[in-house]
Amino acid sequence: MKRYFLIISIFCIIIFLIGCGSSVSNNKSDLIDKLKYDNIREGMSYAQVVEIMGSKGQETGHATTSKSYWWKNPDGSGLYALFVKDELVVKSQTGLR
Repeated sequence: MKRYFLIISIFCIIIFLIGCGSSVSNNKSDLIDKLKYDNIREGMSYAQVVEIMGSKGQETGHATTSKSYWWKNPDGSGLYALFVKDELVVKSQTGLR
């Protein structure tokens, strides 16, 4: 339970520290929508998520065994994902339709 809480806390801190990034997709097929978000499941590998998203996303943080990524649309909506040992443990979205 403590490990899960730590992972969630780290992920939330990363989200707050990101601010407005510069990695924004203008390619319509790379746009993030609610359907893509809903197709992503905890336990997926980074490669599986990239296949669904259509792009690699922007790495927003990393530690020894974890990495976080951000996929952002031009309107500011997007998806945040935290991977531990290449396994999705937390996903979060903002403004997706």
